[in-house]
Amino acid sequence: MSSSWLGLRRACVLLSVTAAARAGSGAAQPAGSDVPGARAGSRGERGGGGGPGAGAGGRGGGLGGTAQPARQGRLGPSSGSAKESLELKDIFIAVKTTRKYHRTRLDLLFQTWISQARGQTFIFTDWEDQELRLKAGDHMINTNCSAVHTRQALCCKMSVEYDKFLESGQKWFCHVDDDNYVNPRTLLRLLSAFSHSQDVYVGRPSLDHPIEAADHVQSDGSKTSVKFWFATGGAGFCISRGLALKMSPWASLGNFISTAERVRLPDDCTIGYIIEGLLEVKLLHSPLFHSHLENLQRLRGESVLQQVTLSYGDPENKHNVVSVGGVFGLQQDPTRCLDVNLRAVLHVSQIVARQMITQKTPGAIVNVSSQASQRALRDHAVYCSTKSALDMLSKVMAMELGPHKIRVNTVNPTVVMTDMGRINWSDPQKSAAMINRIPLGKFAEVDDVVNSILFLLSDKSAMTTGSSLMAQICWSTNLLTISHSRLAKETPLLFL
Repeated sequence: MSSSWLGLRRACVLLSVTAAARAGSGAAQPAGSDVPGARAGSRGERGGGGGPGAGAGGRGGGLGGTAQPARQGRLGPSSGSAKESLELKDIFIAVKTTRKYHRTRLDLLFQTWISQARGQTFIFTDWEDQELRLKAGDHMINTNCSAVHTRQALCCKMSVEYDKFLESGQKWFCHVDDDNYVNPRTLLRLLSAFSHSQDVYVGRPSLDHPIEAADHVQSDGSKTSVKFWFATGGAGFCISRGLALKMSPWASLGNFISTAERVRLPDDCTIGYIIEGLLEVKLLHSPLFHSHLENLQRLRGESVLQQVTLSYGDPENKHNVVSVGGVFGLQQDPTRCLDVNLRAVLHVSQIVARQMITQKTPGAIVNVSSQASQRALRDHAVYCSTKSALDMLSKVMAMELGPHKIRVNTVNPTVVMTDMGRINWSDPQKSAAMINRIPLGKFAEVDDVVNSILFLLSDKSAMTTGSSLMAQICWSTNLLTISHSRLAKETPLLFL
């Protein structure tokens, strides 16, 4: 079996996760009788949230059981009827960021999950960025806090987030960082299991034990302390409006900063101190929130769609890529590659196109194909044929969806220098023959393919549909040269 075929098989697996994620985000499942993945650690049972699986990257990590819903903590006498009708517009999502991450992080968020929750998402930063202001409008909040990553600066931003939420009148306050990916539909499903008028604090601790903080100074000079759990801000957390109002004496109008200074704790710890330590409301431990402290390769692929937040940048796993198990057997390949390369695209496109047509929303769909779709390759029968079918599917989609102002195109690369590509094509002796066929004399980088996709998604290609863009000329007889400068414009997009 050739190593290139092995690489193509692995690529099929990765594409299946992408296609499944798009399909799963089409509609949230109705909330059941249990709170998905929520558990309360009681004061008499603090180990309930600890041990394996408690932290968002602390000891134990706890990703193995995320697919199964955990027990719901009791919320009081009326907890049996806590569920309510909730819409995405009822949730206030605060994204904490700083000036140096406006381009490297926020641009990606605006292209992905924020585009699904733009009206509910508010960006809290420390600098008046005119370009960001054009994107976010009055949803960009300049806190005028310091850009230095200190306890005081973090608490300053959290104080502004809290006050802005109270002003909004919305039912839920959810805080995330600028390196989080939020699944708005899963978040909605989680919070729909509660009533916003009850005391609800849900998130994931980064430790497997509660922390202790000095609380009051006695008349003899000694200090009392309080133990409490807190949800790490790096994974995200949510607070009901009913509970947020009770926090007001310690959190509103700058009081949050003075409270944090008194106990000398950072922002997320101070939230936990106020809620658990002072108000004695238990944190509901949920494994559905994930921070950069975790290695998401430990997350099972089939459970990705159930998570509320994901993150990236873990030291062990630089890009926090979710791995999907191994190489297919020969008997599995024909069906699996057909499912990944063709059926998944067909089903997801039907779901998305119906919604776009119903909402009368013009847009663009770009499918990632391959130049193997246009040339027969030895030992690649299934891959070549399924990618060729994808090209033809895209052309038919372009014809049928065109009257609805929906464009459909494909990007067709060859060898791309992903991590897998570097492994398979790093040997100069092996790569020389392939590179010699490429006029530019080099393999494509990931950004080259991304820029081709952005071009086909942007208004710069407003009259392009039913086309296959060769991201890297190798076997094609017709050369096509396109400049990709300044092509990434804000457009409602779908990337399959």
